Amino acid sequence: MIQVDDRVRYKNVLGDWEEGVVIKINKTTYRIVNNKNFKVLSIRKENVEKIEEE
Repeated sequence: MIQVDDRVRYKNVLGDWEEGVVIKINKTTYRIVNNKNFKVLSIRKENVEKIEEE
């Protein structure tokens, strides 16, 4: 289960996978901060995967 402050991969509108950090969880979306350009994005839950930390 994904929680706030988890590192995740998400699929953007072009279909590319990018990484970010979850800052808020809504009913249907995750609010994610992109690591590269610090954009705040709202991504549907079906397009997000948790990055397993080793």
